[in-house]
Amino acid sequence: MLTTRPLPVFSRRWVYLFYLSCFALLFLLILCVLILDTRPHPDGTELASPELPATPRVLLRQMVDANAEVAGEKRLVMSARDIERVAALLLARRQTEGRIRCRADSPRLLCEVSFRLTAALPLFINVAVLLDSHPESGGTARIHLGQLAFSAGLISNFLRPLASLAGYGHYVRLWEQRVTGWHVQDDLLQVSVLWKDEWFDLAENWVEDWVSRERHRIYDLRLRKTLALSSHTRFVRLGHLMYVLFGLARDRSLTDDLAMAENTAVIRVLNAYVNGTSRDGNPGHLKVLLNGRVDTAQHFLASAALALTTTGEFSHLMGLAKELNDTHGGSGFSFVDLAADRSGIIFARLATATGSSARMIQDVLSRNNDESRFMVDTRGLPENLERPDFGSPQYHALETLIDNRVAGLAINSATR
Repeated sequence: MLTTRPLPVFSRRWVYLFYLSCFALLFLLILCVLILDTRPHPDGTELASPELPATPRVLLRQMVDANAEVAGEKRLVMSARDIERVAALLLARRQTEGRIRCRADSPRLLCEVSFRLTAALPLFINVAVLLDSHPESGGTARIHLGQLAFSAGLISNFLRPLASLAGYGHYVRLWEQRVTGWHVQDDLLQVSVLWKDEWFDLAENWVEDWVSRERHRIYDLRLRKTLALSSHTRFVRLGHLMYVLFGLARDRSLTDDLAMAENTAVIRVLNAYVNGTSRDGNPGHLKVLLNGRVDTAQHFLASAALALTTTGEFSHLMGLAKELNDTHGGSGFSFVDLAADRSGIIFARLATATGSSARMIQDVLSRNNDESRFMVDTRGLPENLERPDFGSPQYHALETLIDNRVAGLAINSATR
């Protein structure tokens, strides 16, 4: 007589985990089918212009009703056209394909926004927000996400933890604490806010923060893809990475201001990879070479990244301090590293100083992977020295030699 044995407890757990994983996968698949669409809505609406309609600060100033301030509370007044301009600004900053349509018919306001999920696939997320205000019962809001409909309260409870996980919890809390009410009147959306002048800066910072994260993600993905496709197993040249990423930056730079922001993102992404804390713990990490050396690439990018947030002279002093520290227990003082510091500072300056110089850097670097255009020749520069005499003629002569070589870089002549 055949008997069946019960599964061991450990095996039953794996079976439960398998079924749970299948259920979660099926749930996500159904959710994607309900939310995503292969075409944008509303049909027939023109694409949002890639040109920036204004800055967040300017748009917010235009919406503040200066005559409606009571006890520190101000009112933001937005027409349907104003809301379309805000949505266009966000889509333009993110360089996302999208369509916008808003209609106001007191006491209702309907806004429909459609944006492409990724440039690689024809998938769109269609969102419709319906605001309906009544003097007696107050305002109600409904949000349609694809084929799903939610009350504003339900979706708020769902999005609040997601916003916190994504690093935007501070903005959500400010909104909840400062917005005291809203209503639609005379075909205008009027929002009452406990006002602070810092809201102008906050609007600018929020948009830039939101856009910068996406921008850094795009360049990081391109960097990882480039490294994965590399035929090398240990090293990769910085010139090759610059060629790929600044070529992408050139394609994404629709305006001069965007060119500066795109170049900033490239420098920070490259520095994070080359000088990041995870580089030694990742066995598949390719070391980046500049002039055939790892330390030269590290100095160049660290100084370039530092120069984005400080003056060039301070960046140079930081590099000098690092070299002095090496004389006490490391490789000794190196004029090669100082040359890399100086080259990185000048490079970052030119890449982000003005829109025209930012575009010129993109054009120069996206032609080929020649490193001599942005990094000086270090031949003849001494290394492994004890603390140098900064007042000596020899030190000044070497410093002048480095400065002359930096001035002769191709990126310098191209941006003049």
